[in-house]
Amino acid sequence: SAITKVTNHRITVNGLTPLTTYTYSLTSDNLTSNTVSVTTAAPIPVLALVYAENALNLTALPGEPSQAAEVEIYTEYITEDITATASGPFEISRDMSAWSSSLTISPDGETIYVRSKAQSEEGTYSGELTLTTASMNGNEADLQLTVAAPRSFIETFENITTGGYWTA
Repeated sequence: SAITKVTNHRITVNGLTPLTTYTYSLTSDNLTSNTVSVTTAAPIPVLALVYAENALNLTALPGEPSQAAEVEIYTEYITEDITATASGPFEISRDMSAWSSSLTISPDGETIYVRSKAQSEEGTYSGELTLTTASMNGNEADLQLTVAAPRSFIETFENITTGGYWTA
């Protein structure tokens, strides 16, 4: 039988530490490859806002804050404290009790809540929820608020004629 020479191998190595130099050589029977040194890449930091679709399109009655929307601050390879900031008529909280325009979040991330402050005027308001650290800007999310009073419609069924409404 013929011997087939294999010249193309692929080996996946998991669990390596970022920014670390590893040295290796390959051995097969009585052959050994050259010794090779490689350094793993730096991890790519991730700082993101995660929320349900349309969750940040809030509504409220005049003079009342909106319901709170849940937002997860998701992180990977973040080593600095994170500042979460809400602009415009919006505020954020860890516990839906104490509200402010800014929070300091640990590098591990956490769940926060966003709502609008009470607005006396009907209309549409906008702002942003922004994440930053000392060395990077993270994700931003647009915040939207619609303030509208409930509309009443009263039907008395007076002045009805066959085939439609009577008009004066």
